[in-house]
Amino acid sequence: MQAVMWNALDKAWRFDPDAATAFLFDENLLDQRERIDRARAEQVARDDLHNQLPTEEELRRICAAGLGAWMEEEDLSAEFEDDDEDFADGVWQPEDDEPSS
Repeated sequence: MQAVMWNALDKAWRFDPDAATAFLFDENLLDQRERIDRARAEQVARDDLHNQLPTEEELRRICAAGLGAWMEEEDLSAEFEDDDEDFADGVWQPEDDEPSS
């Protein structure tokens, strides 16, 4: 699974399939899950996280960089590496600007 989640401590979007899997398949949270579209996800990011949702391209790059870092840790091929420092190790930290309304 390729998944990106907001990390409140780091105030950054992180490639974190383990946390996403634990959240998505937690039987205690089944009644709290709902499928939402991109517009609603952007609103939740703005209103609840006080941040911006990464674009589709940024999400792909976060996943690619995170998968590359994971593959290096596992001593596998790093074919998914992303050379952009903004996405190092599958983390993207948005600028401190307030999101536009």
